[in-house]
Amino acid sequence: MLQSWHWTMLRYQPRRTALLSSPRVSAHGVRPTTQAVYIPLLNGLHYEWAAAALWADKHVLVEKPITSNADEARQLAELAASRGLVLAEAFHWRHHPLATR
Repeated sequence: MLQSWHWTMLRYQPRRTALLSSPRVSAHGVRPTTQAVYIPLLNGLHYEWAAAALWADKHVLVEKPITSNADEARQLAELAASRGLVLAEAFHWRHHPLATR
């Protein structure tokens, strides 16, 4: 099951404090049956919502840009790898047949 967070979920936004050291998932409303999360939120929210989903053991697809800076992207990548999860940026054109020409 795929769960998508959108602007109406912003009312559940937690503080950004210590996201990579303590999961704050219940505030994000992740359903237990969800296997993957799609994050199309505002760019500045990608990091904290992706981290929360990874802490909830969910695979994550994030719209471009994946985070606001390289350090945040590295932290998310390390968190996903340490938990054996997929973290991907929605950058599909590279895999489109027209891009191989």
